[in-house]
Amino acid sequence: MIYELFEFGKEQAGWALDVVAARYLFAGIVGDTGRFKYPSATEKTFKTASHLVQFDFDRDALFDGMYELSHGLLQLQGYMYQNFTMNEDGAAYIKLPIDILEKYNVTASETSALVASLGNVQGIKAWAIFVEEATQIRVRIRSKGLVINTIAKNFRGGGHPFASGATIYEWNESADLIQQLQAVCKS
Repeated sequence: MIYELFEFGKEQAGWALDVVAARYLFAGIVGDTGRFKYPSATEKTFKTASHLVQFDFDRDALFDGMYELSHGLLQLQGYMYQNFTMNEDGAAYIKLPIDILEKYNVTASETSALVASLGNVQGIKAWAIFVEEATQIRVRIRSKGLVINTIAKNFRGGGHPFASGATIYEWNESADLIQQLQAVCKS
């Protein structure tokens, strides 16, 4: 949409796009489409990206900057792979209490870089990552094509059909959310 606004402004008012803006727009598209993997990556998306890559910016550096992880985040990712729970229907979850975050010297907000990690697990259909913060537990919910934003809405959240977030305030609430996630995967 931003690029379409630029195109309109270019035509109507002679707007120009510099290399820095093109780089940021391209980075936004890469992030929002999960590196062009999500259904939101349409022919129009690729056409826009093709216009943006004509600008002289270092795509390798951009991707490195977007996807490099700190040592602590990599260790936490390993913890997640070793400790997540998944049932036979492909519903998975991991709980990351504050003491685990402290162990790996990772902040709750930094864990957002790992939200897609469990999507690499064979057989997984949908997953929830519970991240404890000082006053709440943030829940990041993702799926491979199953609608999960309805679950998020039941827990003070919302979002896109396949990528949503929610909030709980006690760990015992996680059982209800996990149960709803498992029901979505079973159907």
